[in-house]
Amino acid sequence: MLHNINRSLLFIPLICCVMSLVGCGGGGPAIIPTTELTEEQKAAIKAADAAVDDEESQGKNPANKKKK
Repeated sequence: MLHNINRSLLFIPLICCVMSLVGCGGGGPAIIPTTELTEEQKAAIKAADAAVDDEESQGKNPANKKKK
């Protein structure tokens, strides 16, 4: 019985390797913008960055927060 368990454990890395080679298969071509961002898009990105910075800095001293 112990021999069968050891043999089963050898297949786990093999299965993981095969799965990593296959991947998710959902990738398509990258969408790369060819034009400059508008001022509205830049402002939206800055607002989203500020929201993330604020969320990630919870619990830290807000007096040391740098303004961009």
